[in-house]
Amino acid sequence: MPSFEEKKAYAAQEETFFDDGREEELVDFVTSQPKHRGSPQGVLAAIDEFGRTRKYLMNVGEDKGSIVVELIRETRPRTMIELGGYCGYSTILFADAVRAAGGEKYYSLERNVNFAKNIKALIEFAGLTDIVEVVLGPSDDGIKNLHKTGKVNHIDLMFLDHYKPAYTTDLKLCESLGLISKGTVLAADNVITPGNPPYLKYVRSSVEEKRAALTQESKQDTENFPGQSATQYGKVETLGTDAKGNPHLVYESKLVESFEPTGVPDGIEITRCVEEDFLVSFFAGAAKEIEHKRQCISSSSTFQPRVILVTGVGMSKGLSIARAFYREGHHVIGADFEPFGIPVCGRFSSTLRKFYRISKPTSGPAESRGYAEGLLDIVNRESVDLWVSCSGVASAVQDGEAAEIIENESKCRAIQFGAQTTKTLDEKHLFIKQTRKFGLNVPETHLITSVEDALRVLHPSEKGMERKQYIMKSVGLDDTTRADMTLLPQASSDDTRSYLARLNPSVSRLFVLQQFISGPEYCTHSVIIRGRVMVFAACRSAELLMHYEAVSPRSDLSRALQKYSEIYAAKMGCVTGHFSIDFMLDERSTELDLMSRLYPIECNPRAHTAVVLFEQESGRMVDAYLSALEVDGMDGIDIQPVVTPSTTKGYYWIGHDLVTCVLLPLLSTMAMKGSISSLTEKRKVFLHHLMFWKDGTYLLWDPLPFWWLYYVELIEFGMDWEQK
Repeated sequence: MPSFEEKKAYAAQEETFFDDGREEELVDFVTSQPKHRGSPQGVLAAIDEFGRTRKYLMNVGEDKGSIVVELIRETRPRTMIELGGYCGYSTILFADAVRAAGGEKYYSLERNVNFAKNIKALIEFAGLTDIVEVVLGPSDDGIKNLHKTGKVNHIDLMFLDHYKPAYTTDLKLCESLGLISKGTVLAADNVITPGNPPYLKYVRSSVEEKRAALTQESKQDTENFPGQSATQYGKVETLGTDAKGNPHLVYESKLVESFEPTGVPDGIEITRCVEEDFLVSFFAGAAKEIEHKRQCISSSSTFQPRVILVTGVGMSKGLSIARAFYREGHHVIGADFEPFGIPVCGRFSSTLRKFYRISKPTSGPAESRGYAEGLLDIVNRESVDLWVSCSGVASAVQDGEAAEIIENESKCRAIQFGAQTTKTLDEKHLFIKQTRKFGLNVPETHLITSVEDALRVLHPSEKGMERKQYIMKSVGLDDTTRADMTLLPQASSDDTRSYLARLNPSVSRLFVLQQFISGPEYCTHSVIIRGRVMVFAACRSAELLMHYEAVSPRSDLSRALQKYSEIYAAKMGCVTGHFSIDFMLDERSTELDLMSRLYPIECNPRAHTAVVLFEQESGRMVDAYLSALEVDGMDGIDIQPVVTPSTTKGYYWIGHDLVTCVLLPLLSTMAMKGSISSLTEKRKVFLHHLMFWKDGTYLLWDPLPFWWLYYVELIEFGMDWEQK
């Protein structure tokens, strides 16, 4: 431990020791001595004299200051930033050293208006205006502004001496903006007196420890500070906790012991960024491009950033929508269920300003109301303008109930049908009944509550009736029968009865018997705003749909599917929500009009994973969503063309293809159950997807959800592919 020269000690620290007029007295004291004009060292000597003979000043002081000056001489920074300038002592001392070392710019970020004014007066008197720029306002705003304007693209050296709880949050912000990389040096004051445990823990943590910390909810930490550090300025300041930082940066950190100007032991924590993985740098570069686009959008005088709540970000569809809004300059709040406490992949997306874990609703009215109130609380807390609901299969109706409550009790609008509309569209027999009422063609459909109900349809008593084929489908959620495509009736009524008995239809276990339409199946995705289709895509369907390739929007088939959806939307009235119909195209029909050959078989009143097809149209898709915020009515919507995918490039999920196109065929061939030719064809499909298609989760500028999905959720916890 070095020794302290008592003759250099400042006056004792009083109970009130700043912002009481002493800083203005200091400026008068210094500037009243003309001999120090243009001399940084003379000005520093005058400040020290004031602190020793008149009143205490809470600046870095000569002892700790010399540590940072030596660091400046060693690192020769082009750009240096200080967070917290106070009276200008550190500004003058370090800016003079930066200039002597060949540096170009020194930024002093100070939130106190009076302090900033005093700093400017003293740097002008010291002759440092050519290198120093004082940035007034909260430190996080100053950092964002320096980055946004392009003044700072990399921090060479940063001195932290401001609000103590903000050390860690501001460092994470700098990391998230890509301002910290290999070679950056940090010097943090007051890590012993009064102390800063959260900051020391962060800069001394390993990459693995920081990655693990990402799984924990970010929250403001003002409790782990000694004394009055968190309330030094009269109250606990609200800090931004949205920046997740860059856990891949490797720091080497050490404490250099020294003294406060009063002689009280303290120290400077010197932290060096010594390593950054190449891939991390690659990802950071892509992230900077997106951030630059956001800045260009937000710099427009006509742009109004909105706060968007997207639920279901653990699924590809929710994550895609969140990314689209973020790309277009808006603030995105994410929320999702996390069964068993396992974080969903979307939680780790860099697009989210904040993530909320929500409780899964149950069928009871009290539980549904509680679910809705939980969402309403998020809406009010975050001042949400628009809620984009990406419901799962089990929560669609509850989301409809929540939408009604949210729109009635807040200013937030919802992309979600009401409860009754959702229920009608979601239940197969009600959907077909409504479709028939609208005058649109439908397959013959019967609600089945017993084996006898089904037999009356499948084996009618009248002779000579047209013999049709049917498929039995569960009205509710039933994974045991979901993939069953058995054609009915079977060869005999006894065989049919035996099959139906295994399904066991009843009043509490409803089924529908739906006419079998021979032909290809297509799925659609629409965004409906007040009864108008604003966004539309169609693609081939499958029982387990893990490959998405848009039907060309210019094709007759896509136009017919879109027209059908538009007619249906108009007949539903002034409703807003996601709307996805599955169609069969009757290949036996001789009708020339495609509309006459399309048969809807079910509807999903929720976002479809096909939304991933709009990656290249994110701007127009976001505009379509935001039209829900316009004054009710159709003005402005009529002139907007329907947004369709601009590319027919396919989307897949690499983990799924590795299993279905590589691993399983290989095992089948090795077990002598599959052929070499089949294995070869599967591998060709995999290679084609790998080379020419896109993964539905992976984005270069937002890679963490992909990593979490494949490494943690699917490998560590064995989550179901279909959930993703």
